[in-house]
Amino acid sequence: MDENSKPSTIEKIQNITPSKKDLTRRLKKAERVTKRHARKFLLKRIEKARKAQGKVVFWVVSVGIIIASSAFQLLWFRSGYITSAPSSSGIYSEGLVGQIKSLNPIYASTDAEEALSQLVFSRLIKYDTSGTVGYDLVDNMSVGQNGLEYTFKLKQGVLWQDGEKLDANDVIFTFGLIQNSASRSAITGWSDIKITKVDDSTIKFQLPTVIGPFLSALASVPILPEHLLSKIDPNKIRESAYSSSPVGSGPFKINLVSDIDLQNNKRAILLDRFDKYFGGTPYLDKFQLQTYGDSTALYKGLISGEVLAAAGLDDLDIKKLPKDTYSISAQPINTGTYAIFNLRKEAVSDQKIRKALQLATDTNAIRDLFSLKPLSLDTPLMSSQLGSNSPIADKFDLEKAKSTLDSAGWKLDGSIRKKDGKELTLSVVTIKGSYEQVADKIVSMWSQLGINLSVAVYDPTDSSQNFVQDIVQPRNYDVLIYPIFVGGDPDVFAYWHSSQANSAGYNFANYSSSVANALLDSARSRTESNLRQLKYIQFSKQWLSDVPAIGLYQNVLTYVHTKSTKPFSEKNITPAAENRFSDVKYWSVSTKPVYKTP
Repeated sequence: MDENSKPSTIEKIQNITPSKKDLTRRLKKAERVTKRHARKFLLKRIEKARKAQGKVVFWVVSVGIIIASSAFQLLWFRSGYITSAPSSSGIYSEGLVGQIKSLNPIYASTDAEEALSQLVFSRLIKYDTSGTVGYDLVDNMSVGQNGLEYTFKLKQGVLWQDGEKLDANDVIFTFGLIQNSASRSAITGWSDIKITKVDDSTIKFQLPTVIGPFLSALASVPILPEHLLSKIDPNKIRESAYSSSPVGSGPFKINLVSDIDLQNNKRAILLDRFDKYFGGTPYLDKFQLQTYGDSTALYKGLISGEVLAAAGLDDLDIKKLPKDTYSISAQPINTGTYAIFNLRKEAVSDQKIRKALQLATDTNAIRDLFSLKPLSLDTPLMSSQLGSNSPIADKFDLEKAKSTLDSAGWKLDGSIRKKDGKELTLSVVTIKGSYEQVADKIVSMWSQLGINLSVAVYDPTDSSQNFVQDIVQPRNYDVLIYPIFVGGDPDVFAYWHSSQANSAGYNFANYSSSVANALLDSARSRTESNLRQLKYIQFSKQWLSDVPAIGLYQNVLTYVHTKSTKPFSEKNITPAAENRFSDVKYWSVSTKPVYKTP
């Protein structure tokens, strides 16, 4: 058979006919081989793995502990060289109640207008974060030996937001403008002070008499640009284009004014960062102020995300806020809420009646009305201004109040007190907001004395109600529950000196006391803080004796903001609500990690 005719391998396999015995032998052999391989490569290794399991687990756990410890140490020691810092960007939006009718700061009269003034304009002197007066545009200051002459040296290189240089001419122009009655400035009281220019960076003030609160008063005067206003008649400045688009020298400049809903006092002012601000570039890119007609509208704007923060929310709205989303602070300010008696009204002209009402007023219960409890207040000045020697009012004593009225001839006739057949009737007036609940509480207290009481509530933001002209100026009330702004300096001459008891003045009680007058005159004519304090303590004692008003509580600035934002520190001392912007250049809407420098 030739080679080509040999059968192939496939043919050989096809020709194999295995026997049953041979097949069984082959299967048993395959079984033995399979078992041998299983014991060698699987069962023995499983046994070895089982023996090594404890060691494996030990090393796995050990490695895990080492990794976790390293991560923990990294995070623990990270705080030693990394901290969080405000991001230099973002838009901060703050809402507040009130109107912005004019953007010109010399016409500012509402909280919203004052806030705008603080953000856009600079002053010679300003309040710092410690609540004391410090330099703003001023580089240094000297005072004459007689206390009648103040000389200020301006900082160099200060620019207006249009790029022009700010100098002494701007300061002279500003004070000349507010002294000119034709300008109708809301800033008054400077008519007897002489301001002269020494050189381009030096100004001198000549006072007619020593004025203790002079530096504090300077903090209320924003400086205006002469180059933009000098050619405008003073009586036309309020309606000029400048007053709707002003240029200042503060940390922010006006970008856009949006009238969202003027009927409901809703207006937005968008401000840009002023990169050449002499006090240092702010972190924020932009700052937006948005006004609302009342606290309810402000609350809705905050909750809906229209604004990130809100200043001056009513207590009832604050109670509704979700605490996990917002940070809420109550910053004491030097404003007091009083029950002010109109001493020219027959019903409260008798000191015994006023004393009885003071004894019947539980101020602790009034302060308990608020979720953010305000501080107690006994005198015309804040306790921080008078120190530890502050006099205090007599404690709440309803029975003593009743006996005081009895001794004054006002006897109970049924449920109402009468004298000579005439009922003891009082009209109580206040303004809309948290003051309403205070008025209601006082009425419920005084009603226990047998007094016939009525309450009227006015809305200062309602154009149909002219609260100032119809109520305040004509003193159309027996009792006025109202806030009085004291400010950083304890001078309260404007509120309690008899010379201010007129329709244009702020002596809402028509209080007249020769002793009080003398003490107020003496206190404001001294510059030594310890001597001024002694005078004010004596004045407060006289005031408590005469009872022209009842101190109810010291107001607080209620400020709400989202937890991601960083506004002013709660450690700051803020004499007035607008002083919250003293450190606005450090405010931010977010933070970032940064390495600490040695």
